[in-house]
Amino acid sequence: MSLHPVHGQDPLTALQKLEGSQLIVPVVSIGNTPQLATDLLIHTFAAKLVARLDDIYLYPFASPVDYVDKPATGITSGLEIYYCEDQNLTILQQRTPILPGLTKRFLSELIVPFINMAKFSRVLVLQSNDMGLREDKHANHKYLLWSNQITKIIETLQVSESGVAVVRESTELDGVGKLVIEALEQQPSPTAKLAPAVSGSLSLNAQAHASIDAAFLSMFVYEGDNSDDSKLLAAEALKVLNIQGPSKWTQPVSWRGVYGNKQVPSGLEFGVYA
Repeated sequence: MSLHPVHGQDPLTALQKLEGSQLIVPVVSIGNTPQLATDLLIHTFAAKLVARLDDIYLYPFASPVDYVDKPATGITSGLEIYYCEDQNLTILQQRTPILPGLTKRFLSELIVPFINMAKFSRVLVLQSNDMGLREDKHANHKYLLWSNQITKIIETLQVSESGVAVVRESTELDGVGKLVIEALEQQPSPTAKLAPAVSGSLSLNAQAHASIDAAFLSMFVYEGDNSDDSKLLAAEALKVLNIQGPSKWTQPVSWRGVYGNKQVPSGLEFGVYA
């Protein structure tokens, strides 16, 4: 599996630029709330596309480049890496689900090697859970939070005010997010090789030995218009990462009208019979 920097950058230079930053990894889950929250972070902080990861384990995806004010040229792929220098924040945007039966290969051959080689200071996995299936023990909570450095996170997160249920054991997690955490908790090989695959790319064919500061944040949502939920999830993610939140969120053009928030036409000319 390979990492492909954009704009003709050297692959090793691209990885070194990300070293020490905090990484956000969204899991495709109910309402696509993590992807929407990630979109908000990318466009609000004006994060730049720095590289792409192979997406052969994902459903095929290609679209025009999303934007805020001015259309951009190019194509958007299913697995892209963005970086915000001001916040020292890396964002991995996954826009399409993993193909059936390939989740473990996707994690072990691509995501975990990328995380290890980039040497991130912290990895935050975002997921959404079905509000209708919420258990009684979490009835008063809107979020679930797990971390292997939980005391460090609690220092900066007001748990009682934000409706966060702290999960003490990673075994209590579920969904693909749990698989991501389990993959990160496994001890990788103590040796690693960064092997250039083809010109302008880097083969992620080995895992570096590293102790990863990992966290998992999940939000309970219903299926539907999750635009407001995504703003809450994005804000909570920034609290976990100890990053100052924005005064206003910037929504990309792809959000316009996606949930039917255009004015409903009326009259015989423009109503239901038009």
